[in-house]
This record gives sequence, structure tokens and C-alpha cells, in this order.
Amino acid sequence: MGGLVLDIVVMFIFKSFVRAMRFLKSLRWNRSIATVLDSTLVDPDMGCPSVRVHYQIASNGNTQQGVDEVPFFLRGSAKSYVRSFSRSQAVVVRVNPENPHEMLFALSDQHRSSSAAAV
Repeated sequence: MGGLVLDIVVMFIFKSFVRAMRFLKSLRWNRSIATVLDSTLVDPDMGCPSVRVHYQIASNGNTQQGVDEVPFFLRGSAKSYVRSFSRSQAVVVRVNPENPHEMLFALSDQHRSSSAAAV
């Protein structure tokens, strides 16, 4: 992990702010069950580490893939988060009802019961 500590702090704040805005925008979106395809650690030379979660939603015989990036301040925390996912694990994602290609993987939705999500 290269770079200065300042670049890590700045990028973490920026990426977290962008995710917070997307989260607020998605508050009224539908919840759906998705399947994790992969989770990878993104550890750039400059900036903060993050975890990229690739997932797939299947509905009405169609499948749609999405990806979200979750920023972390510490590389160790990001590595632990990557290990917390297994392939084919069910997760909850938010889907924009007006544009089903727009989706969001929100950490707070993962603590709710998956039975509460609309399939």
C-alpha cells in the first residue's frame, strides 16, 4: 500500500460521501435478493482500499449483474470484508423501479432479514 496517509483520508471521505448520496437516493427503491458472484479487494497505490462486490439478480427468467464498491479506511478491514463473502451467497440489493439497471448494495440492508426483501 503506497501513497501518503492524506490521500487515503481524502479518498475515503470522497468515496464515502458519494456512497452516502447514492444511499439516500435509493431509500425508496425496491429490495431484491441477489447472488454474490465475486468480491475483490481494490488496493490502489494512491487512495483508500475498497471492496468490489459483484452480484447477480434473477427475476422473471432474466438475469442482471451489478457491481458496487465499498470504501475502507484500513486495508486489513477491507481484506476481512472480502473474506466475509462466499460465492453464491444471498445478499439484499436495492433496485431502482424506474431504471432496473441501477442498483445499490447497501451494508445496512445486509443486517435485515433476507425474507423481508421483495423477490
